[in-house]
Amino acid sequence: MSWLSSSWLNRVALTVDATKVPSTQTDIPVYVDLQLLPAAFFADVRTDGGDIRITSSDGLTEVPRELVTIDTTALTGELHFKAASLDGIANTVFYLYYNN
Repeated sequence: MSWLSSSWLNRVALTVDATKVPSTQTDIPVYVDLQLLPAAFFADVRTDGGDIRITSSDGLTEVPRELVTIDTTALTGELHFKAASLDGIANTVFYLYYNN
């Protein structure tokens, strides 16, 4: 699996469950509740979240993202990214990179 850049030391797979997608969707926003990520994420991400990047399943192609909030002390936050497509049959995987 390819890695975005050696500048990013960590990544977490984000899987969109196909059973939650009624049919194939295109250009759709995806919500990420950051409090569901491992605690290690909050230990290594910048406090302003400026080092967060999202890629498609190839691990290289960045997708647009918006960090709404992040609180590394409370281990919470909200992020949205734009998925080019979501499959209603098979799970769709994205990667959240951090720690740059």
